[in-house]
Amino acid sequence: EEVEEEEAEDFIWQWKKGKSWVTFSEEDIETLEKMWKMVDGEGSFTATLDSEGASIPFNTNLKSMMQTNMSTNKRRRVQRIVRPPPKATWQFLTDDDEWEDYEEEDADILEGSHETCAELRTKVFSFNKGYNSVYLIRFDEMTQKNMDSGTVRKLRRIPPGEEPPAL
Repeated sequence: EEVEEEEAEDFIWQWKKGKSWVTFSEEDIETLEKMWKMVDGEGSFTATLDSEGASIPFNTNLKSMMQTNMSTNKRRRVQRIVRPPPKATWQFLTDDDEWEDYEEEDADILEGSHETCAELRTKVFSFNKGYNSVYLIRFDEMTQKNMDSGTVRKLRRIPPGEEPPAL
């Protein structure tokens, strides 16, 4: 039985900065994947990567998943994870008749609800912090209504990988 080889674009590489994970640039991901395959995912390798605008040699230890800056000897954790699938884009129509993207956390709420319910009542949108207004989202009409002010806005969902339709 033949196993398909994993493609570089199926994975991303990240490094730990404080409490957050930062994704390497696509160019660095390509370099790290190439080196990973050269050593069969074991041992360590040294590769020159972009570090805040400078090309720096880093040694990556695949057992400990630690990366050492060869210039400063500073170490950081790294991880190789499956690339998350692309997400749909959620937008609302502004007062100026322009489509604007929802913040990611708000888009995640909409994405998680649109297939399972006809409408959603919520106060948890990021733009609603401090106002506590109830918003009614009608997925059948693709509208968002502020129940306090009565303002209704059109909304739309652009599937992953698709371009938004013209106005």
